[in-house]
Amino acid sequence: MNAVSLRAALVVLLVGFVTGCGLTLGGAPILSSPENGSTIGCAASGTSYPFAWGAVPNANTYTLEVQQNTPPYTLVASVQVAAPATTASVPDTALTCGTTYRWRVCVVFKDGNPTPTCSGYWTFTIAPAP
Repeated sequence: MNAVSLRAALVVLLVGFVTGCGLTLGGAPILSSPENGSTIGCAASGTSYPFAWGAVPNANTYTLEVQQNTPPYTLVASVQVAAPATTASVPDTALTCGTTYRWRVCVVFKDGNPTPTCSGYWTFTIAPAP
């Protein structure tokens, strides 16, 4: 086996291993909750809405961004957490029951590059208040 094909085989093996562990190779975070297109319950006053995503190797910080899901896509919440945390909460006062939002997570890496890498957007709807 020559060096080029050996290197290619190792890369395929490494990517398969990392992907199987639910990680990415320094890419964008993989969103997990709330699920894309889901409807979640209206939070009780004084509580919060939880968000979760997969860890990204070499992450320094993550920023959760929640926007209204209609143009001009107004940012309604932005929460920064230090890695290795992969969860964040948004207070019930920041989101309105009966409304659809979109969310994403951006990661800044430990290498000092200030440019974040962001996931795609997922949407969720908060059920109307009971």
